[in-house]
Amino acid sequence: MVRLTAILFLILFAAAPASARKLAPEDLARAVNFAQRMQAVYEEGMALSFDMDGAEEYIDSFYAGDIEQAEFISALDPFLNNMNAAVTDFRARYPRAPSPPSIGSPEHERSLMGFANMVVGLGDQLVRQLEVLQRLRNAALTGDDNEYDIASADSMALAGEMILSENVSLEGSLLAITAGHPQRGLVKAVIGGNEAIVVAMHVIEAVFRGAEFDAGVYALGVETSLRDAGRGIAEGEKAARQMLADLEGKFAKTNADRYGAEFIGELVKAYERAFVIERAILESERGLLDYLRAVNAGNEDADGALEEMADFQTNLNEQINQRLEEQNIRLEMAAEFARTLQK
Repeated sequence: MVRLTAILFLILFAAAPASARKLAPEDLARAVNFAQRMQAVYEEGMALSFDMDGAEEYIDSFYAGDIEQAEFISALDPFLNNMNAAVTDFRARYPRAPSPPSIGSPEHERSLMGFANMVVGLGDQLVRQLEVLQRLRNAALTGDDNEYDIASADSMALAGEMILSENVSLEGSLLAITAGHPQRGLVKAVIGGNEAIVVAMHVIEAVFRGAEFDAGVYALGVETSLRDAGRGIAEGEKAARQMLADLEGKFAKTNADRYGAEFIGELVKAYERAFVIERAILESERGLLDYLRAVNAGNEDADGALEEMADFQTNLNEQINQRLEEQNIRLEMAAEFARTLQK
């Protein structure tokens, strides 16, 4: 079974120093601190989700006849028990979204609240993912092919829902990002890329449900998403170049001025790396578009959709991991920037 594990999120307050022009240093520090706490919770929850992705692949191997039943049960059942305890603990520790700090900026506070709601909402999604795993286990053991396909389809539907939840939060974050900052373009690029990934999940879901999918409609959706992502990349790259241009000819009179100029220079480099990754993701997703167009034209067989989606996932996963590494670098830069401003 193919399950795309590219569950994505972009740090809301990696936009410093743009945020610094709207927030006092102490407020910026509190905002970044809150974002870091929520990001840590999010990564904790997603680690559980990725562990369950791995278990789903293990169930697929048993279902395909690659693992003996005794070995399968002895390995999987303790894992499911441990995962149930971990998800229960996660939900108990985060029953509701914490309120963001009062920082004198309603748009920033709403953005942080949206982030927190999405993170805490992950708890219910983890419960549903665990329920799907249990259904897959039972269907694999009983050899119920129909139930196995239905559970697999539900798994894909849930994964798509999780990504769209992130998009809602990302769209809300745009209200808190200063116009002309590369973060705006980067967020738009991620939103567009996410929408393309969700289309891939819909294709897989349709295959498992035994339903025909309209490749032409899906191709149009991916094409629109990739156009939006490409525009976001272009917007962000232009904004990054402008950030550097704004520094030219300016004399740093104080240590703070020099620090700010150095920070912006390093931040621009970080965004340049980010947009290289986004362009690579865009190219991978163009492969999905090409496939859907070929199916629509009758030049590809829709029966090969699962294999095509598996190839798509392989091409995408390394780039997604690089994106995650870079977003954490930018968050730490924002945190260091906020700490320095307070000194």
